[in-house]
Amino acid sequence: MNVPLEEAIGAMPGLVAEGKVRHIGLSEVSGAELRRARAVHPVSAVQSEWSLGARRIEAMVPDCGELGVGVVPFSPNGRGLLSARGDRSAQLARTFPGREDLPGVLRDIAAGHGCVPVRSRWPGCTTGPGSGGNPVTPVPGTRRLDHPQENVAAAGIALTGTELARLDAVSPAGA
Repeated sequence: MNVPLEEAIGAMPGLVAEGKVRHIGLSEVSGAELRRARAVHPVSAVQSEWSLGARRIEAMVPDCGELGVGVVPFSPNGRGLLSARGDRSAQLARTFPGREDLPGVLRDIAAGHGCVPVRSRWPGCTTGPGSGGNPVTPVPGTRRLDHPQENVAAAGIALTGTELARLDAVSPAGA
């Protein structure tokens, strides 16, 4: 069933008024779709995949900032493919074509910071040029107990301009 966006959002204000819903969030929308939804009812957050493998969301992050909408990226580690653990080059090539060199660059950058490859919080997505200064709260996944500790450690990494340029070279924005 294909329900127009305005109709779907139009059903939400009543639920908000009844106290059944506090805030409305959207997933995987464009900037234009966000604006159409906001014309019907305020939107608190937008959720979308955002990693060095999937950077399409960066085109709409400025819309979020302008409208005061938070950004909640999921799979910031590229569905585990960017963790550089084991050889996943074939799967990486299918999932994120043209980004086969990314794990090696991540390993090099991480080694320069004395840590494991930048895991589920790509610093550029929350503090780099792609964030536009917007509130960004990544949702990392984890399969092992040590991963949350690595995630917290990654939060303290500040990438240099040179490191960001290296990442952009193997993972262009907008793709």
